[in-house]
Amino acid sequence: MEYSKRQRKRGTVAQGMLVVSIVPVTILTIGYSFNPWISAVPQFNRYVEQQRETTPRSKSRQQHRPGAVKLRGWCALFMSILPILLTFNSLFTHSPTRSTTATRRAAPGQDARSSESTASSFYYWMKNKIVASPPVEIIFHVHLPQHDENRFIPKVLGSIRVLGNWQPRDGVQLQRLHGGYWVSPTVMVPTDIPNVRYKYMLYDFANPEKPLWEGYSEKDDRTLTTDWREVIDVWLNNNEKYRLDKAILLDECAFVQGIVQSLRFTAGEDTTTIQATFKKAVMKYQSLLKQQRELALASVSPQKITEITLNVTSPAQRLFALILLGYSHMFEGRVRSITLPETFPSSRLLLCLPYYKEGMLPSGVSGKMEKVVNALVVHNSSSGFYDWMIMFGLSEAFGSVWLDYVKSPSSLEGRSSDSFKHALDQYAVPNVALMDRQDQVSTLKVVMNFAILTFVH
Repeated sequence: MEYSKRQRKRGTVAQGMLVVSIVPVTILTIGYSFNPWISAVPQFNRYVEQQRETTPRSKSRQQHRPGAVKLRGWCALFMSILPILLTFNSLFTHSPTRSTTATRRAAPGQDARSSESTASSFYYWMKNKIVASPPVEIIFHVHLPQHDENRFIPKVLGSIRVLGNWQPRDGVQLQRLHGGYWVSPTVMVPTDIPNVRYKYMLYDFANPEKPLWEGYSEKDDRTLTTDWREVIDVWLNNNEKYRLDKAILLDECAFVQGIVQSLRFTAGEDTTTIQATFKKAVMKYQSLLKQQRELALASVSPQKITEITLNVTSPAQRLFALILLGYSHMFEGRVRSITLPETFPSSRLLLCLPYYKEGMLPSGVSGKMEKVVNALVVHNSSSGFYDWMIMFGLSEAFGSVWLDYVKSPSSLEGRSSDSFKHALDQYAVPNVALMDRQDQVSTLKVVMNFAILTFVH
């Protein structure tokens, strides 16, 4: 009786070995040679025999041993055939999105999308199950042409599920932020799916089957990179009616205007929140500079910064305009000095400096502040204004280098000694006592020299 039981148990294991042995033969018959399969089967058989011979044969273990041995054997087999998944990756070159029979409706001149490879999808599904990579948060920003918002819904579509798998009725709907500047909600994009493609479109309520796609064909598809958390694009023209004019695009500066509008804070707003939002705004401009350089630099000319400074009301918005001024010296990769026109509102920017706090800027940006402050001091003092004296109370944040940039005005017209005394009492006198001896001497020299050159002639 014991012998027959053993024979049945051996038969069960043998049957399992036989089934596994059939697998590589079947694969070989369809024209593939998977060495991992062939090497895995002997390993599995050897593992089962070894466990059967070395495991103690107590009554309790005999009752549970066959199932446990086979389970461990199958686990060993699974680990042995993992290289097959890599083989799938090399055999199939389609984009690894979830398999679907639905295809994107083609715009004029575009071919319909073919369904993705099931085998490739299986590979990435298994890969995600084994080692799951967390998705990243991405926000899409795009400048779109003018359109009837009662008829069209702007969307971003792409080759993955969260972007609608190219289905016009799906995708991510955009919201207008400022002018032609549209933005998406946060999209959780998987990081383990390479070559994610996407595009912008105008979904037409009147004709849902024929949305207006940007670009002319699939060659104009964009490839998403997760290097950016803020993806910034400009609509690709393909239609005479719905198109962007480059001159208007550069003049409107919608992206920067949108960033400025985001810096409106309510009374009593938490200081930590304000600083974090301001830092995020600067980082968004840095992304714009790297992704759409021409648009970014068109927004930081002294003329554009003047418009921003005069049209905003909050100190945070003016402080952001001051930061933009720090990028105005960048032109075609060359560095030039910051030159401000005579009518530049330097006083308004200088008066917002007390709102600057350490930690409001990303690394690498604070160095631009010194150059901007020096340029503002030169302009303000040489224009006969006295708001540059506010810097006396900001030496802890900005140092005292700016003292070397105080210039006497070239014209005395409209200059008042009373205004000078008022500025001196308001900005200089209260802070002199807080300075060390060297800074006190430097301050006295600057003030006396400025007063003599301005009023004594």
